[in-house]
Amino acid sequence: MEPVLYEHKVQYYETDKMDCVHHSNYIRWFEEARTYLMDQGGFGYAQMEALGVMSPVLKAQAEYRTMTRFGETVEIETTIEDYTGTRIAFSYQVRDKARGALRCVGRTQHCFIGPSCGMYTAVHPLIAEERDRGLEKALPITVGDHVWFGGDVTVLPGVTIGSYSVIGAGSVVTKDIPDHVVAAGNPCRVLRKITEADRIGGE
Repeated sequence: MEPVLYEHKVQYYETDKMDCVHHSNYIRWFEEARTYLMDQGGFGYAQMEALGVMSPVLKAQAEYRTMTRFGETVEIETTIEDYTGTRIAFSYQVRDKARGALRCVGRTQHCFIGPSCGMYTAVHPLIAEERDRGLEKALPITVGDHVWFGGDVTVLPGVTIGSYSVIGAGSVVTKDIPDHVVAAGNPCRVLRKITEADRIGGE
């Protein structure tokens, strides 16, 4: 797909006391431009989510070059940089529309999660008194490259899932899963290694 241009007119609330756009807004602009690109491609977020597919952000990077100010209009060129079937990456160039000056460049990386999958990082206290005080902590979930989740998979806090693994539908993942395996169940456990015999394409 060719790069897509999206325009944004800078709003007053997006500027700070230095009379320039606050750096956090560029990440929001990336999302606006990415949403526009996907709509133009005929498969927007609304359609994805209607099918139960979610696409959370894995990484967001921005490199600021020159200041953008209130009243200016910027053009954001968005490009699909990489697509693997389970992950997608976009690159962005933000330029002043009137002068063409480069304001910011960036990149975001996303994954795709199947219907009704949930990843829960919050750890709630077992002690009632701590729950009543609103205490909780969070543990990260780490997912490797090219992982496939079946529908209705639940991943609990602190779990790492290795690259190239497949998690069967309906699984509840409570412990780490290594690379290159099929795992399923409640609780999820490794069933077997993925081997060359699993190929279905004859290659």
